[in-house]
Amino acid sequence: MHKKLGIAIFTASILICVALFAWSTEVTVQTPLGAYPGTVSAGDLDITWTQSGTAGMTSGVTFNITGGEILLIHSATASVWSSEAVDDVTFTLQSTADNLGRFGDVDYTLSPGEYAAFNFSGIQGWRVSGVVASVSCATSALEFAVLKYK
Repeated sequence: MHKKLGIAIFTASILICVALFAWSTEVTVQTPLGAYPGTVSAGDLDITWTQSGTAGMTSGVTFNITGGEILLIHSATASVWSSEAVDDVTFTLQSTADNLGRFGDVDYTLSPGEYAAFNFSGIQGWRVSGVVASVSCATSALEFAVLKYK
């Protein structure tokens, strides 16, 4: 009985991971220059943004977290992504239940041109697979960047 339950849970976990990563774009974690950067050249302070997935299809981004990352989200304006009408857009920070009382995902809506940020200083409950965090959305009008501060 326990062995069958274990196999069922393992199989379900694999299927969830495959579904999660099938339509996700990986965002590279960037480490900005700090207090004593030395010589700063053109481009050294730039942030690279990663566009979310496909319009009308639930997709999103994934990235590695260790507890010292800040997720930046930007809702593009019509002048940036002309292929999709830009209205308010909602994204979901996916989470798992934890001993701190987290039991659900976090949904958040941005208007065109707005920015949002989320601090992953605590990683418990935010790793959906191994060391990976995930944000889902059904639009291509969002851009993501992840900055490491520790």
